[in-house]
Amino acid sequence: MIIILFFFVLTLTYSLVVPTYESPDEGAHLAYALFLQQHAALPNLNDMSPAANPCISYPCEAWEPPLYYAILGGVASLYGIREMVPFTPNPNGQGIFLYLHGRSDVFPFLDGPLQIHFLRLTSIPFGIGTIVITYELAVLIGASRKTALLAAALNSLIPQFAFISGMINNDPVSIFLCSLGIYFATRILIGRSSNVTLDGVYLGLAIGLATITKVIVAPLAAIILFSLLLKTIRDHSLLRTTAAFTMLTAAIGGWWYARNLLLYKDISGGFAATNSLTPNLTYANFFGTMPRTYYFLNYDIPTFTNTFFGILGARFVPLNPTFYLILETIFGAALLSAVGYVFESSQKRTRWVFIFLLAIPLGLLVLHIATSYFSPQPQGRQLFPGIGPICALAAIGLNRILPLKNKATAGIQAIILLLMIAANAYLIFTYATAI
Repeated sequence: MIIILFFFVLTLTYSLVVPTYESPDEGAHLAYALFLQQHAALPNLNDMSPAANPCISYPCEAWEPPLYYAILGGVASLYGIREMVPFTPNPNGQGIFLYLHGRSDVFPFLDGPLQIHFLRLTSIPFGIGTIVITYELAVLIGASRKTALLAAALNSLIPQFAFISGMINNDPVSIFLCSLGIYFATRILIGRSSNVTLDGVYLGLAIGLATITKVIVAPLAAIILFSLLLKTIRDHSLLRTTAAFTMLTAAIGGWWYARNLLLYKDISGGFAATNSLTPNLTYANFFGTMPRTYYFLNYDIPTFTNTFFGILGARFVPLNPTFYLILETIFGAALLSAVGYVFESSQKRTRWVFIFLLAIPLGLLVLHIATSYFSPQPQGRQLFPGIGPICALAAIGLNRILPLKNKATAGIQAIILLLMIAANAYLIFTYATAI
């Protein structure tokens, strides 16, 4: 309860100190939601008229699936928000803000900025839900209650996660739904489900809804299906469960990707959206002008890990480099220790379940690299759909290195959490003193 309360205060503070449109693509997310609200129809990115394609009037996220934006548009209607809040670009590009901000953007806020801050509140419950699921996932795979609490604390204190959970963005909803799906998949795979068919239904609902929330999470369905099929080969009683998951996921999310394929000859819709902003762009010249498309060879791993922990906002506000070094060392050592735990002889019966959990962030990483033509900057938060497994395994690994049973090493764990709190305080202070 203390972790949840602290997280609520933390993410609410981010929401309050970060001015309007200064979180990643916040205006673009709102523009798509307002288009759905006003037109009650899906966009056609092949159409160059503003009535059918919101990207013509304002760069937006109209290639993303519509679930989050339909919800946001409905909430905006409740607040009487029916048009974009005006903004003025920062003319000299100085400082940490992309736009100019006046008195109305300072608490207690006025006019348009007040509406934006109300809309941001819709994301916070999904961040809280993700932390709860991380705790439950850690317990499910055999962690003690204290280790599970450590997993929840690690999840809640990652600055990038706390930040994005307080903004207008489809990430918090998709992360929550993916976390929920991963939990049910793990419960089925580990054999601790009282009704595996019903859990298959819950799993299909969660992942199906996730696939119509954010494109990047769609391959997670493939990882889960592959794992279920492997389990079904050995245990035929899971056939009905696997079928329930597959049919529900396809029924809920499949139509969106089929529509993209028919309309754009592109299952994601990403190229159609890019073409709205940069006409006449083709696959051939796009790959030719974006050499980072295949950037395994020159991939910027430090930037990727830094953006996982915290490079915030539209202008990429960084932490002090010392924080990155500490966080990367701690999480890296903890996850390596967790890998060792997975391959211990005592874990033979559940080893493949841990491999499944490890495969999720690794699969998301490979997908992010392979699709980097949509966003040439490394974005570590694209691993957040797998944040539950990451934090649960990190907590298990950290507890192997620094056992809670020992007062000295338990004290070091407490210091680590305090350092993560300090990292958040550093970023909040940077925003609060810049406006």
